[in-house]
Amino acid sequence: MANKKPLALQVIKGFDALMSKRASFDSWLKDITFYVLPEYEAQESGKKDSHGNPDRPVSSVATEAAIKLGGNLYSYTYSQGDRNFVLRAPDGNDSDDLKEWLEEAGDLAIKAIQNSNFSEVYGEMCTLFSTYGTGPVATEWDGERGELLLRNHSINGEVCLIEDKDGRINGIVRKLRYTPEQAVEKYGESKLPKEIVSAASDPSKMAEQYEFIHMIRKRNKRNPKLKDVKNMAFESIHVCVKEQSVVKESGYRTFPFACPRFIKMRNFPMGYGAGHLSVNAIRELNKAESDLRDAIEMSGKPAVFSPDEDSGAEHIEPGKIIYVDMTNGTPVTYKANADVGVLHQRVMQLSAQVERQFFLDVFMALSHYADQSKTLGEAQMLENEKLSSIGPMVSRLRSEFWVPFIERVLDLLIENGRLSPPPGDMEYKIVYTSRIDAQLAAINATETIRAINEAAQLLMLAAEAPELEKIVKLRDAARELLEDRNLPLHLVVTKRESDAMDQADAAAAQQAKQAEAMSQLAGGLDPNKAPEEGSVMEQLNQSIPMPQAPRV
Repeated sequence: MANKKPLALQVIKGFDALMSKRASFDSWLKDITFYVLPEYEAQESGKKDSHGNPDRPVSSVATEAAIKLGGNLYSYTYSQGDRNFVLRAPDGNDSDDLKEWLEEAGDLAIKAIQNSNFSEVYGEMCTLFSTYGTGPVATEWDGERGELLLRNHSINGEVCLIEDKDGRINGIVRKLRYTPEQAVEKYGESKLPKEIVSAASDPSKMAEQYEFIHMIRKRNKRNPKLKDVKNMAFESIHVCVKEQSVVKESGYRTFPFACPRFIKMRNFPMGYGAGHLSVNAIRELNKAESDLRDAIEMSGKPAVFSPDEDSGAEHIEPGKIIYVDMTNGTPVTYKANADVGVLHQRVMQLSAQVERQFFLDVFMALSHYADQSKTLGEAQMLENEKLSSIGPMVSRLRSEFWVPFIERVLDLLIENGRLSPPPGDMEYKIVYTSRIDAQLAAINATETIRAINEAAQLLMLAAEAPELEKIVKLRDAARELLEDRNLPLHLVVTKRESDAMDQADAAAAQQAKQAEAMSQLAGGLDPNKAPEEGSVMEQLNQSIPMPQAPRV
């Protein structure tokens, strides 16, 4: 059995401290799970949310919105069977060897991704990422099958993230639960306590679970020249909680997790998602739908009060006969005072609010953008919506999921002999070609055309009315207009470049004028006519000795 008890105790203590730090955050995750992504297999009778509301969500609006948002992110950022991204050499690097390697690496990476379980894991991650705000995904190499293997690790479980000084995720600590048989398969009998090894062969204990803590973090001290496990960039430690012992110690060349965050908050590694933005509205929506349901049922099947001197007033429910003391009265039905129409209107308002908070209206606008009836003003509106809502979530998916994921895939292909090492440093830039990139490129192209047309109108005005140039700098105005429309600066001719082009045009015009004058002058000469007597040409001809005929 493994030793290193001091290290195991440090890992356990560190994990407990991280879990304690995120305790208040967990109450939000609990409500989001309860209302948005219910874990029905884990729900118990009488279970309530953190505010003591009913044991199960009444409304399914938030669940549908979360699934749609995840589906939209998936379909707009990834397409099974398509290339989705291209690796390019960084600006300034014209090495043919690097370009050839990047082309081969990109093809192999895309093939490996398409042949793995990436599609289903990425689809699930998009929903978890957008709802909970964080979507950790581990990427490993399945040696038996010779392919990539990805796994989601939902942040609403016992998972803690570690950030570096710049806010990038470079470590993760999580609690694992294995049955005895799974633990033996994972760690081997020699590394486990006797109790777990014995339980693995006892069928009556096959449902028991044992806790382990897995920590991955950047290694502080190592020798990069050595390629052994203990000198890899990231250390990996597995600890058996029951025995407080290290059962496995290894390492990774690259961080095996990609941890995108929907909205990043300062001084906290977890992200905030659409679930956090909408949870208050979702609570109110559930109460409103519950009241509406009760009002409809009370109107359709009102409660009945019947005389009974032995009973007192009870809880009023639809269709229920309630026995009360009505000595001088007869049975009557309960008249509901709730206004079904008002309740229904409130439910619709809250439903629309929740759907907006899950950005469904923005994706709907993008899906209809190809409609030719859209005006340029509507195109501008879509651009603004993209910048304020779609842009940040897609940017974080790019920087915190796709970039580390592609780096991890390339390293695994090299490590397992599927790809040759790069010629020199592995430097590249990623060009994304997914559906949303094409959609946003179309929006940007429309805005570019619009800006160029406006600038062209100014220049046409200058050509039609040259006197305007004496009071308005129309070319400068056109240049500023293009810059204000966010046209890429490298596409806009600077004033210095414009002046240089004017000087070149003026010089070319002067040369053309001189050439025309020389052509006209040359056109009046007869090359066959003898020079006039006494002219300079005659004197020049006389001064040049005539060649002598060779002697025979």
